[in-house]
Amino acid sequence: MRNRGRVCFFQGKFVTAREDFRAGLKLRPDNMRMAFWLYLANGRAGVDGRPDLASFVQNHAEDQGWIAPVLKLYLGVISPKQCLEAFAHHSLKMEKEEKCLGHFFVGQYYLTKGKYQEAKKSFAKCLDSEFILLNEFHGARVELERLAD
Repeated sequence: MRNRGRVCFFQGKFVTAREDFRAGLKLRPDNMRMAFWLYLANGRAGVDGRPDLASFVQNHAEDQGWIAPVLKLYLGVISPKQCLEAFAHHSLKMEKEEKCLGHFFVGQYYLTKGKYQEAKKSFAKCLDSEFILLNEFHGARVELERLAD
């Protein structure tokens, strides 16, 4: 469900993506990443998912892992700069992966705030990571194409 949801998200089918992420959460109710993608799809579909995300984070505080700074950014606890700084670099591979993820989600954050130039910069930095193994890398390319229109 998560992969199909992301495909729909990147195709601009945000309502369908929401349905897939919601169905995925029913199968794995503790999946923090799925809950976050549901939040993003909700926002792009015009639905305020922040209360649901805040509740989910509160109920799964110990399970946040690498996505914790991203969640804190979207919940207004930290700034985009602090979010990016929170990604520690353990190796070159991890540095590239973290740069890709961090800049993709910061770019999405800027989109939710209507800050399109900042979003473009973040998505471009995501692509600079050259970490093509992540869906977020390819998603950054899609978002840049949308922003160019």
